[in-house]
Amino acid sequence: MEIVRRSRRLMRCVSRVRGNLHARFLGGLRMATSPGYPTRAGASVVKRIANPRPPLNSALADRALSPDEYAAMEMRRRLQILWMRIKKSKNMDIIMSDKRRKTNGLELPTFDPRESAAFATKVLGDLKIKCVLIGRLAVWYWLPDPAGHAYTKDLDTAIKKADRQKVVRHLVNLKYDIRELMIGGINVHIETDNINVDFIDRHSVDEGDLSKLFEEAIDLATEKTNIGGTELHVVSPEHLIAMKISTFERKDEDDVKNLLEYDFVDIEKLRGIVDGNIAPIRVRLEQILREVGHPMAHRRKKYCQHRYRR
Repeated sequence: MEIVRRSRRLMRCVSRVRGNLHARFLGGLRMATSPGYPTRAGASVVKRIANPRPPLNSALADRALSPDEYAAMEMRRRLQILWMRIKKSKNMDIIMSDKRRKTNGLELPTFDPRESAAFATKVLGDLKIKCVLIGRLAVWYWLPDPAGHAYTKDLDTAIKKADRQKVVRHLVNLKYDIRELMIGGINVHIETDNINVDFIDRHSVDEGDLSKLFEEAIDLATEKTNIGGTELHVVSPEHLIAMKISTFERKDEDDVKNLLEYDFVDIEKLRGIVDGNIAPIRVRLEQILREVGHPMAHRRKKYCQHRYRR
């Protein structure tokens, strides 16, 4: 009887652990394997469970595992296999539904950039201004692995400081409501038409003047993409990384680290862009290169070359 009770208790523990883990990654799994781009609320949930942090106390690794821990370890092994399959997925469809999709009560935010891309291109095209895609959608373009495509709620375009007032007057004449951006630029959000566009020049009294970097990025943007039949330029990966480092936000640094995993980023060109436009950020750039283990990262030295002699 004692053996039967222990067996039943073990099975209940295994079922409970499996149920908890299944509930945690179910929403992320369905989003990660959906036809559209997975959001960070999707694939990263599976990734976080499949690749947990090691225990802080190393002594925990030496003791015998409890039934709950053993069942969790087995489930984690299966999740690691699942995560590798997700990473190999080749779903590259850039279109997502504009509705919020619900999965067993879990609400997953999505964004459809087609209407916003058409709106931004039309507004800037009327003014003979080059439309250059930046922000998270530009990251989507450059990252070949959909698992690294984090969620965004709008479409970001770069404009020159001299063109901001032209865009403002044009939008006001068209009776659109616009909002000033703290970082420098304007936003147009038309919820009924699923339009949410930021026109960014990065000239701000509060957040600093990075308009020179944006103007250079616009002039040198040659790559093009197509979003729902709308063609527009895409910022270079080097300028995109420089823009994101300058925000000092965790989500942007995560995008930078994902971009630096690929060899299409010219590190020397990136250093030149940073030195020429935002030199104080160079220190942070080198720190990030060391954090990701990039082969071209400058190794931090304790001593300089000069020596004092008697």
